[in-house]
Amino acid sequence: MGCKLGGTSKRCTYEIYYMDNDSSSGVLARDTISNEDGKLSKEVIFGCGEQNQGEHYSGVYSGILGFGRHPYSFVGQVGVTKFSFCLGGEGSQTTLYLNEIPPMEDDDLSTFHTSLITNWDRPEDYYIGFEGISIDGDKVPITQDKWKLNSTS
Repeated sequence: MGCKLGGTSKRCTYEIYYMDNDSSSGVLARDTISNEDGKLSKEVIFGCGEQNQGEHYSGVYSGILGFGRHPYSFVGQVGVTKFSFCLGGEGSQTTLYLNEIPPMEDDDLSTFHTSLITNWDRPEDYYIGFEGISIDGDKVPITQDKWKLNSTS
């Protein structure tokens, strides 16, 4: 991510295309992000989309916050090595934890976690191990080779 301002232009622009054919273009901005306790305070560069296309930009969402494993993503810029996004039920609060483990009750059976694995063909993406699918206790007959990582999955 870089920009050379020249002439009368005071705008740095970006253009990005995603694997699902969504796209965004606009201007780059820079700001400092910090949390309430001051443990996190970093300068970040982000895009302000002016032309956004695709189903993820269909009026409900105002943008995308990148959590990929690359230096330009949000977590890459602020140096976050772990994060948790805790989804609440409808009408309840959703919380994002950066570099910390969310507090959990010992008897909280509705909270799950899994370890990530690395696909060396696509190290910027996140992957989890997958064993199968069950519906009402019945395992769907899918062969194990369908779950193996390759250069396109």
